[in-house]
Amino acid sequence: MSFVKYWAVGSALAVTLALSAACSSPTTPTPPPPPPPPVAAPPTLTCTEGVSRATVNASGMAVSFDTPPVKDGQGSVSVECAPPSGETFPIGTTEVKCTATDSLNRKGECSFNVTVSKLAQLSKTRYLAFGDSITAGEVTFPVGSTQFGAAITKQVVVPSAAYPTILLKTLQGRYASQADAMIVANYGLGGEKAVNARDRFFQALNIVRP
Repeated sequence: MSFVKYWAVGSALAVTLALSAACSSPTTPTPPPPPPPPVAAPPTLTCTEGVSRATVNASGMAVSFDTPPVKDGQGSVSVECAPPSGETFPIGTTEVKCTATDSLNRKGECSFNVTVSKLAQLSKTRYLAFGDSITAGEVTFPVGSTQFGAAITKQVVVPSAAYPTILLKTLQGRYASQADAMIVANYGLGGEKAVNARDRFFQALNIVRP
């Protein structure tokens, strides 16, 4: 009986000690939640300095431009401009405002000007240059010299130096939209008498129809 008694007491003590040890053992701490991902800076736009176009149309013209580049912003960022690229802009200066919007509905804005100018035009594009050797383009060309150093020259017609040629290039540069239709007919003739020039003048009018 004594053995049984002591065995029972010992077993109860062992269970008690085991439970006490289990309750007093340290627990593993719960790790803190990870920090939220960083939020990007609000979107920003960089607009161009401006767009300039020219047209002969009095009502303006369609103007296309690149979408301004966007920086930062959270998630997908959309960019809208008003008036949009490809819109018909009137003669004058129009301000274009562009807005970038990210997924957090934050916005960035910039603006630039679109300037449309009206090209100058002439009501007439066909001209008749009627005159003498200067009109024809006659220039003095040295061909040698005498023994005393005096230059020997002769008159040479150089079409590229003629006044009508220079006039045509000037008109084409000034009125670029009409350059292909521009005509300056050179009817210069050196050494002609006025009595003969009259008939030639009327002939030139009938041919050129300036």
